[in-house]
This record gives sequence, structure tokens and C-alpha cells, in this order.
Amino acid sequence: MSMTAAALLAAEVSDHGGHPEEVLEVVTGRDTVARRFLQLERNATEEFLVLVHPPYAVDISDEEENQRRSRSRVRAVYGPLAFDEPKMLEHTRRAIEDGEQARFGEAPLKLAIADGRTAILPLVSEQAKADEHALVVHPSALLDAPLGLFEALWHSAVPLHLAPLPGGADPQFEPGTRLPPSDIEVLTLLATGMKDDAIARQLLRALMVLTNIEVTR
Repeated sequence: MSMTAAALLAAEVSDHGGHPEEVLEVVTGRDTVARRFLQLERNATEEFLVLVHPPYAVDISDEEENQRRSRSRVRAVYGPLAFDEPKMLEHTRRAIEDGEQARFGEAPLKLAIADGRTAILPLVSEQAKADEHALVVHPSALLDAPLGLFEALWHSAVPLHLAPLPGGADPQFEPGTRLPPSDIEVLTLLATGMKDDAIARQLLRALMVLTNIEVTR
């Protein structure tokens, strides 16, 4: 979405008798965008919907911040580029362990929707700056489009299965009955289109978590 698109949205709101400043909120600056995203996430009481697509304004390695996040129901669709970030696989694994419903599919843009009432999405189409400028859409008919987009992508996506962290037990796994969780994870990542070296790097990073060895990208 571009600045021109935002102006068109504002014009549409005005045409319907509304006040653009009450419906659309422009957020500028990576830190400000991150704070606004986290505010929406923490304040969600029913459901938080996310299309996961880089770059990320929020520091996914901040464990303190992760602990403060909303405990509402979370549904997330991870796009093909989602795991290019070195620590994203580990972050996603923990999110799933905390109850997140994760799927893999198309995620053409970053999007988050809190309780079906407020959405945040990039204001500019240039990916390198997508985490620096955001548009917040407050309760209005304009929410129908992002809500419809998320639901369509959610229903066309496939469940994302990730094995527990090394040392963790999988109570549903019985040797000889199906593939081990680690094999399922590798197959899932291959299905996402991730390259072999990227998969190896992500899995190696997870293994090193237990020994506190820092792995560089």
C-alpha cells in the first residue's frame, strides 16, 4: 500500500460521511510501528490474526517482550519469506507451544488484526521500508477488506507443524507409528520452499539453544 492508496482510503471515508482521522491512523518510525503493533497484540481479548511477512519491526528475540504479549487466541499465516529471519523458526516454535494456530501459505503483505476491530498494515509497498511506515485502520467498513483477505489466505494455507525444542518430549509420538517430529519439521520446511542451507541453519540454531552457543547468521 502506498501513500496514494492511503489518501484514496481517506477520500472514501469522507465520501461516506466519516472523518478520516477517526478511522485511519498513520504511524511512522520503526520503533513507533513496533510499539503500536505490540499494543494491539496485548490489548486483543478475543482473537489476534497475523499475516507473517518480513521485515519485522518487533524484536522477535526479546523474551521479556514475548512474555508480555496477549494470551488471546492467535491465528497466523506464515508466508514463504517468513523464515528468512535467523531466529524466526525458534520464535514460531515457541508461539505454537503457547497455543498459536499456525499455517503456511501465501502472505503477500504484513497484516495484524485485533478482535476484528483494528488492523495494522504497511503504508508503503517498498519491502525494505515496510516496517517503518504503517496504517492503522479503526472500526469501520474499511476493515472488511483486510479481514476477508486474512480469512481467504487462512483457509487456503496448510497447518505448520514444528517439532518441540531439543530435549522436549512429544507425547503424541510413538516410535514406529509415524515419522519423528524432527522429520516432519524438515518436510514442512521443505514444503515452504525454504532452501536446504536455510533449513540447516535454522535447525542448527535450535540445537545450539540448549548449550547457549551463539550462532551467527
